[in-house]
Amino acid sequence: RLSSNIQASASYTWSHCIDLAYTYGGLGGNNGTSTWFNPYDGSADKGSCSFDIRQNLVLNAVYRLPFRGHRIIEGWQITGINNFRTGVPFTPVVGFDRSLLANNFTGSKPNVVAGCDPYANQTRVRWFNSSCFTMPEFGTIGNAGRNSLTAPGFNAMDLNIAKDTKIGEGVSMQLRAEVFNVFNHTNFNVPAQGIFTASGATAANQGTITSILGTSRQIQFGLKLLF
Repeated sequence: RLSSNIQASASYTWSHCIDLAYTYGGLGGNNGTSTWFNPYDGSADKGSCSFDIRQNLVLNAVYRLPFRGHRIIEGWQITGINNFRTGVPFTPVVGFDRSLLANNFTGSKPNVVAGCDPYANQTRVRWFNSSCFTMPEFGTIGNAGRNSLTAPGFNAMDLNIAKDTKIGEGVSMQLRAEVFNVFNHTNFNVPAQGIFTASGATAANQGTITSILGTSRQIQFGLKLLF
């Protein structure tokens, strides 16, 4: 409730979703497919949902400035909302049809190197460590788990400053200034998932993040007449 000109709330969600296959999840880019890696055994693709966000925290507040006197200095309000969430999962893939299943909807999975940390020396250019994966034999399906890696998280704060001015009986005007991603925080998208080329070499862009989620800082102004 509004108290001392302030109203605030916080919402936190912890969740985990498991399925066999799912298409585009929305919040994290196109990080999944709607088909099984092995069309003859769907149970092998049991893993985290492509939209599985383990933790999500949303904070918001409204502050009505306590200015009093006349219509020029009264009616100011500041509103902010901040969203923090962990990244969506994705699957490392070989990069071509190594398993010879002629599956046109998704790639083959690599084998996992036991005890290797896929996030060692993590950067935007190399979000996961490709040396933790090896090429499976022709005609075999790698043992890497579906959606076994996690993309970067998301953090953005939006701010709104508004001024309500009463013009007459039942008529008022509102001036708004809205800033999205006010701190211009860069939110990275899912990295390139293909690890190898058809020749067996490591792909040049494997693990590289080349796009962002959301937008850079954006500012817009609005004038509204309410009657």
